[in-house]
Amino acid sequence: MGGVDSYEINEDKENLNNISEGTNWSSTRVEYNKNIKRKINELDFFIKFSSFA
Repeated sequence: MGGVDSYEINEDKENLNNISEGTNWSSTRVEYNKNIKRKINELDFFIKFSSFA
């Protein structure tokens, strides 16, 4: 009877491992960071540009 439970627990552990190794997570994280950097650069440019105007 406990067989199903232990199988489910092992499956959850495996899912957690996959998430923490997360190629998916890290690649979206990198994209997210790139987008933030891009926005900061745009903002920086806008501030410099508008201060000359």
